[in-house]
Amino acid sequence: MNDMWEFSDVTIHKAGRDYHCDACEWLRGESFEDLFDECTIEELIEIKAAQKDGWKIKKGQSYARVRGKYDGKFSTFRCRQSIDDICRRLDLYRE
Repeated sequence: MNDMWEFSDVTIHKAGRDYHCDACEWLRGESFEDLFDECTIEELIEIKAAQKDGWKIKKGQSYARVRGKYDGKFSTFRCRQSIDDICRRLDLYRE
């Protein structure tokens, strides 16, 4: 999530159904080999788990939900917290 949010509210939820993980979109464009050099073993395990889950937030998992105004439009961003942390650390969120 980058600085294009004009305002937002972040809440943590337990998924009642499967959701698309918006943070995973930023990882899907990266080659796993490139990430291998930049990530810890724990982060690679989280990435592989997200990939195995089809890049989704699965029912019962904890996730972060950001609601607010993004780039002039009201939006919702849902993400696996571990994947969001990785994206932030690697500075993958860009305009």
